Amino acid sequence: MSKLYYTTTFLFFFFFSFFFFFFFYCLAHTQTPHEPLAYSYLLTCSKMKPSSDIMYWYKMPLGNGSGLILVVTAVKVGKASVEAAFQSHFTSSDIQGDGMTLSTEGAFLNDSGIYYCAESETQWVG
Repeated sequence: MSKLYYTTTFLFFFFFSFFFFFFFYCLAHTQTPHEPLAYSYLLTCSKMKPSSDIMYWYKMPLGNGSGLILVVTAVKVGKASVEAAFQSHFTSSDIQGDGMTLSTEGAFLNDSGIYYCAESETQWVG
């Protein structure tokens, strides 16, 4: 048999395997927001400036041009405040020492995104 026959056969089985995997494995594992994944996450953030007294966690959803979404605000002298949309399964530490944490016990599929930490200093005018 010719080399072309083997190459064509290989390509056919390669693409067939790919589509079989995609349709029967990936599509079968869709998830509704009511079914948390079995993963826990802990994100940590360290301050760049010791004088920073406000820290934030932001989320940028994947594939969505909606920009950054505020998840947590923490003030050095108070408790961290988790936004209402995230309170059901996210927790955050207060600012402790040089940083803070963001954690979840059961991530949902719609929690996918890039999480950013930011800091700022209070500036008194007067």
